[in-house]
Amino acid sequence: MRLLGLKHLAYIFERPPRKPWNKTSKEIYLHCGTINYYITIPSWLLGQRVVKAELRKFVEWINGTGPQSEEFRSLVRKVLDTWARAILLKYPEDLKDPEGRWKREALKGVVPRGDLEWREEFEERYENLKIVATALAKALELSDKYGYYLYVTLMGD
Repeated sequence: MRLLGLKHLAYIFERPPRKPWNKTSKEIYLHCGTINYYITIPSWLLGQRVVKAELRKFVEWINGTGPQSEEFRSLVRKVLDTWARAILLKYPEDLKDPEGRWKREALKGVVPRGDLEWREEFEERYENLKIVATALAKALELSDKYGYYLYVTLMGD
């Protein structure tokens, strides 16, 4: 079932009766063949007391904040800064020039340049995070309400 109409971001699968996790995970893997990365979370894990409490706090936080929030913007900046540092550390030595143009080239498309790009980045990250929170909360709700054993697969392309 696709959630909120956003392509490839959050799916909920029901595990077929009497089918072990390894068979189901293989089917999910085949379904995700064109996806760059994904993580699958079983609903029983979401029902654990500690995870359930953290998920509730996460959903409350995401619903109480927005892409304009300074706390959220700071979080996005830190994540992008970490990615940028990782990219610079992995950049091949033989492609580095003494003038430092390689840094601009390496970070092109990773770190937003202007105010408009930053605003778009904040909004996109917020929407993705909100979809993740919704998918996890709905899977837990469905699992609790109907006793389904579900897998939530969060995907990025």
